[in-house]
Amino acid sequence: MKEKEKAIIEAAIKLYATKGFASTSIQEIVSESGISKGAFYLYFKSKDALLIAILEYYFDYVEKKLKVYEQEELTPREKFSLQLTALFNTMLEHKEFIIMQSREQAIPLNEEVKELMVRKYYEAQVYYQDSLRAIYGEKAEPHLWDLALMLEGFFNSYMKLLLFSPDGFEIDELVEYILRRVDSLVDGLEGREPCSL
Repeated sequence: MKEKEKAIIEAAIKLYATKGFASTSIQEIVSESGISKGAFYLYFKSKDALLIAILEYYFDYVEKKLKVYEQEELTPREKFSLQLTALFNTMLEHKEFIIMQSREQAIPLNEEVKELMVRKYYEAQVYYQDSLRAIYGEKAEPHLWDLALMLEGFFNSYMKLLLFSPDGFEIDELVEYILRRVDSLVDGLEGREPCSL
């Protein structure tokens, strides 16, 4: 990614976090990033194209944070624990942007944005399932979709709480608490039929 493109994306993230997507103009983005409007259009055809680039940039940033632990000599549980901790911390780093997205809910879901969001949601589910499979092995296999969805529910619920009321939480302790709840779920599901639609 070129430096000017990155500057535009970072300026837009900052502005969207404070003003919201709909209320931020291209002129404000170019002023914040210190480039001309013409330069903006060299990189992005529209505000929607910029939004897609921002989402891809953010998803890529998160993936890089998680991949840091792939090469380390860790047990699957230790690795997943560190990755979940990094995921919580990364989202909290971009707290204002995350809050804006959830509060505004005005991001235009054109087909390209919808496709990106569906793809990333599916990738997150696969990531959860792969991690759970590595930790729990065969006993979790029939229930991976159920466990991944329940884990996602834990993560998203605590993330919302942390965004608006972070006091009193230690992220690493919270992650261990969540993983102990998953332990209980795995034990409770063992020998039972998985949910079918």
